[in-house]
Amino acid sequence: CIFFISNTAQAAFAGGDGSTGSPYQIENCTQLQDVENYISSSFVLNNDINCYDTINWNGGAGFSDIGAIYTPYSGIFDGQHHTINDLYIGSGRIVLFGSISGTVRNLGLVNVRVNSPDHSYVGTIVGRLDGAGTLSQVFATGEVTGISYVGGIVGWQDGGTMINVYSQAKVGPDVYNG
Repeated sequence: CIFFISNTAQAAFAGGDGSTGSPYQIENCTQLQDVENYISSSFVLNNDINCYDTINWNGGAGFSDIGAIYTPYSGIFDGQHHTINDLYIGSGRIVLFGSISGTVRNLGLVNVRVNSPDHSYVGTIVGRLDGAGTLSQVFATGEVTGISYVGGIVGWQDGGTMINVYSQAKVGPDVYNG
């Protein structure tokens, strides 16, 4: 009897291999959260997803940021004009993508709630947009709070490109600009 044991973890996505030609496919909020383990891969949303249960994740802290300021998301995330609904990001977390040096496009966040009154660089989609990062065709509705550098889409922009982005999110106290 021969057994093969692989040292490579297999992603639990709906399809794809993470390349630009065959991006990982996301169909639920658990798969969305798993993007944090593949920050240089490419992704597509296959459908609108509901993340209402994220308010109960991580002891009430909610969804964990994908990437961070010093380890930005560098792939291509294409929402294919789908929405992520009712995403909750609580204290200790700041945003869907902590930082991007890649591309996030064709995505909507509907009724997102970011409640991070003890953090800076807080936004709905990106905490910090730097040099090579691109946001294109994205929008957000909901509410976001933080200490400083708080925005309806981006908490802080230091370079990067934004094309056709808009927010109708209510931005909380101590707003800088974003």
